[in-house]
Amino acid sequence: MNAVAVRTMLAAAAALAAAGLAIFVIAPRLQTEPPPLRIMPQEEPLSPDARKELEVESPSIPIKAFEDTTLVRFDLAKPLLETVYPPLRTRDIVWQSQVGFRRRSDQNRPTPWPEHPKGEWTLRTNHAGFRMDAELDLSKRTFAITGDSHLDGACSNDESVAGLVTAALATEDPELQVANVACGGYSLHQYLGALEFLCGDTPGELVDTDRAISLETLAVAIYGGNDFSELLKLRHEFRGTRRPLGWGRDNERAKPLRKASPSVFGQALSSLLYFRNAPSEIDVAMDEALAITEELERHANRRGIRLVFLYLPSAITSEPQLHEELLEPVAGALEITPEQLAEEDRLGDALIAGLQKQGADIIDVRPLLADGQQHFWSQDLHLNLKGQAVVAAALLDWYRQPAR
Repeated sequence: MNAVAVRTMLAAAAALAAAGLAIFVIAPRLQTEPPPLRIMPQEEPLSPDARKELEVESPSIPIKAFEDTTLVRFDLAKPLLETVYPPLRTRDIVWQSQVGFRRRSDQNRPTPWPEHPKGEWTLRTNHAGFRMDAELDLSKRTFAITGDSHLDGACSNDESVAGLVTAALATEDPELQVANVACGGYSLHQYLGALEFLCGDTPGELVDTDRAISLETLAVAIYGGNDFSELLKLRHEFRGTRRPLGWGRDNERAKPLRKASPSVFGQALSSLLYFRNAPSEIDVAMDEALAITEELERHANRRGIRLVFLYLPSAITSEPQLHEELLEPVAGALEITPEQLAEEDRLGDALIAGLQKQGADIIDVRPLLADGQQHFWSQDLHLNLKGQAVVAAALLDWYRQPAR
């Protein structure tokens, strides 16, 4: 079977390692390290009575940014958040109000990586849990970049999109602070939460558009391989709805395949199988995605923040010929058709059409990666150094153009 378009989601190990979302945190909240997540077994169901008890003990705060906001969101207390993200089994993650969770502070961990020219890269966080060497200075003009683990970077900080943008703008605008607000496990709700955190918004209170903020520019990278399916976790949580029956019908037969090829499942196939078994969720996910991007646009417009969205495809969608060995055994065993593999691009096209209708600035990264070269690591299907450089160059080209 030919490996046509597939979306590539988070490699299991990399997903967990990357799942501590780097977030913008207001300075007073950084004085103490939040407590570690209490990890619940993935199979442990939460009974209605247990959930009601948690809600009484730790009530969620509705988030209504504007008077006429229709997007349904809550600031989830730690115990409830843990029930939404039970697979997070790493102590590298700490709970953080509103955005949800982030990486542990002050990490400096070499990560062996045979494909890397140096044979390894270093996972380093600052005291706020950002993938940055410098500390975040909320008094400085800021260009923030957010996304999931691809923008967080399976690379050292200076090799990531944010690191490359930082270096490129250092001489052009030395007073500008470039901040990496990306981390694995993020999806669109977290991108919006990161913006609100940086602007100093308080859950449950309307946006204060008169407040002075340091955020001047925000780039939001949306990853087609898994952002659409991952945002459904919170979408169902916030609205009190359930996933359709049959959504996990492939789980049992996929178990050994998932163990053998975690990167393929993490980066794309888990999402593909979910939407194959629950096609009604495709429209739900797209509606939620566009509701969130519209809210991001409203924040930006009312506060004078320059905002751009980047659409990032999966490795198997953008360079299928380079990952056939990884994909074909899994796709064949699960009877995944070329039509199903192409769903990621259709979702990407629909998102871009919706963003265009909203009047947003968009960078479609797909054509930039279609040069026959490899832009994703074979090891885990995250952006490699070349891929980081391509995305950084596109973002810099946009940034240097006059604002519309």
